[in-house]
Amino acid sequence: MIKLKAFLLSLVFVSATLALLSVTFIKKIDDYYKVKDNSIRYSTSYEKYKSRDILTSNITPNTFVLLGSSELVATINEDYHPNKIFNYNDFNIMQIGTSYSQNIIQATTLGSIEGSMTKRKVAIIESVQWFEKDGTHQDAFLNKASQEHIFHMLNNDKISKETKEKLINRIIEITKG
Repeated sequence: MIKLKAFLLSLVFVSATLALLSVTFIKKIDDYYKVKDNSIRYSTSYEKYKSRDILTSNITPNTFVLLGSSELVATINEDYHPNKIFNYNDFNIMQIGTSYSQNIIQATTLGSIEGSMTKRKVAIIESVQWFEKDGTHQDAFLNKASQEHIFHMLNNDKISKETKEKLINRIIEITKG
């Protein structure tokens, strides 16, 4: 009987602890990743680009996804930059990309986050220098690739097995050696 009382008491304590954590600590974590303004959407931090949680937590029904590379960072202080033109609550962009964020990086990111995109539309800015004879540079790929995005893209049921195999083969080709 004492063991049963101890077991029931421990269940009460565990339940109370989990409830307290979900109200306090988990809320703080959620608030850290999701902000009410557009500061994360327009930031250029590497943590943002590599984290599926940060991206998906800040995509709202009013957010349009914009994929690019160095032009999103190099022109950040210019009046024509998207963060100056589309910085509103009712319409904003999620800017994703920095230098060397080439198509394979953007494809894995898009395949990873597409479930959180309600508009299902994307704009891609492609740079002329991407179209080199040798393709993506290994160092650039390894620096920009997100294992988290690759994993979630490969687990995306909406992407065909053939496309996933092509992606895997291309990643193997880029990273060999």
